[in-house]
Amino acid sequence: MERKKIILASSSPRRADILRKAGFDIEIVAADVDELSEGEPVETAAFNAKLKAQAIASQYKDELIIAADTVVCFKGQLMGKPKSLNEAKKGLLNLSGETHEVYTAVCLSCGDRIDQFTGLSQVKFKDFTETVVNQYYSLVNPLDKAGGYNIDESGDLIIESFDGEYENIMGLPIEQLKRHLKEFP
Repeated sequence: MERKKIILASSSPRRADILRKAGFDIEIVAADVDELSEGEPVETAAFNAKLKAQAIASQYKDELIIAADTVVCFKGQLMGKPKSLNEAKKGLLNLSGETHEVYTAVCLSCGDRIDQFTGLSQVKFKDFTETVVNQYYSLVNPLDKAGGYNIDESGDLIIESFDGEYENIMGLPIEQLKRHLKEFP
């Protein structure tokens, strides 16, 4: 079935870029919802992604809606979007030399059909000091990013390596999404 339009239920410029680079024609409709910020990582991300999809679904009943939520998890604790620069710096310093998980839950919705899946990547940070964090934050705004960083923006300053889908760390596991779209009616 040929779809006329894909609705991205997100205001994330990174998700929009990932979809466009993959050749998708999208319309952005930000979902204004109160997201969960604590709980088990996969369940929290999945809940938030579905919440975003449902918020938009009533306006676009016959269109495919893609909604996603990314959470960063370190030692079992969620690291959301920092509320201040000081909170961001503290969080990033805690990750120095450590490995953490990035989960991105995706919800596909069209009419009464829903499909959900979650991508997982692991990110190993370099050992770094507050000087490096200050340098990084002079280049990157941490306040709109889970965990206070973006792999795609000067990530070489802080990231040693990663395992899993690069785009998942950015906010949308595009290869998994493509596989699910092939099976989504």
